[in-house]
Amino acid sequence: MRDTPHHDSDNRTCDNCGTTLAGVYCHACGQSSHNPLRNMTHAMEEVFESFWHLDGRVFRTLRDLLVPGRVIRSYLEGHRARYIAPLRLYLILSILTFFVAHFAAAGVQGIHINAGNDDISNAKTVADVIRVRDAEFAELDKNAAAARRDGNAVAVSGIEIGRTAVADSAARRIAELEGKPVSLGITATDPEVDLGAASTDRSWWGGVKRTWQRNAAANARQFTHDKGRFAEAMLTHVPTTLFVLVPVFALLLRLAYLLKPMGYLEHLVVALYSHAMLLLFALLVMLCMLATRAWSLPSSIMTAVGWFCGLGTVAWLLLTQKRVYGQGWAATVFVFLAIGSAYTVLATLALAAAVMMTFVAGSPA
Repeated sequence: MRDTPHHDSDNRTCDNCGTTLAGVYCHACGQSSHNPLRNMTHAMEEVFESFWHLDGRVFRTLRDLLVPGRVIRSYLEGHRARYIAPLRLYLILSILTFFVAHFAAAGVQGIHINAGNDDISNAKTVADVIRVRDAEFAELDKNAAAARRDGNAVAVSGIEIGRTAVADSAARRIAELEGKPVSLGITATDPEVDLGAASTDRSWWGGVKRTWQRNAAANARQFTHDKGRFAEAMLTHVPTTLFVLVPVFALLLRLAYLLKPMGYLEHLVVALYSHAMLLLFALLVMLCMLATRAWSLPSSIMTAVGWFCGLGTVAWLLLTQKRVYGQGWAATVFVFLAIGSAYTVLATLALAAAVMMTFVAGSPA
């Protein structure tokens, strides 16, 4: 009798599901017949196989994603095995991007709450500081009164943030001019920080508004003098904001292409891969920011990268839309501008909400 090669799977059943094995892998559940707990070689093979298998798909997906529409069309046509699933790719890039963003935020110096602070910081006498401060107060109080008449609690809170920043900036400048130690010395209960009608509202909602306004006043003082902290706090809300915008973008695509035989989930695939590409552009900008700061590179490099990513985003999205939906250029550009305008408005509102949440959240430690 001729000897036959011996396999681990001969006359054996799968340890996981009990199915009779006909090869190295179980045809029912996919588990390997090799037991990594009994053979060090198999254990090392499994580790490296899993690692390189994952990395290969990631790099292949990122490479093809650079070509507008390629990954999306392939995925929608059923060629999914070679690519990372859209939601998984988006989450991977989101985690990576905001991890890098925290390092970039640590060196932020340019975020500025401008509520009369420039004029106050340039004032030469205490009288000039008081004059500028009172003029700013008058303008802010006028706007706050109009907002209260309209019942716009969000606007009132924002104006109180500005009022607090003006009061704090004026107090610091007066202390500097008088040669006294500089301290904030302003609290949400000081007369100059009037919480307005919300303070007399004893309802549950009134209590929430008072808490928000106290947090906003405290955070405004912190963020005015620590721009990096504002950037760090903002980053805690941006990922959630962007994640909410993904299904919104998919809904806009669905409405724009009602006549296309595509369901919402297919448009969601387009939205996820598109936002993954946006995260790649954002990651490039932040890496350039870190490199510019670390190696003291000319600011013109950062400007060039910013323009490249901005124009690249527009070009990539337009070409992707053209190749995925297959319309002529005139129709594609028209729909692109319509969706882009609507999405910009919604994204602006969402980011404004993220900024507001940054201020009204619990005061930073």
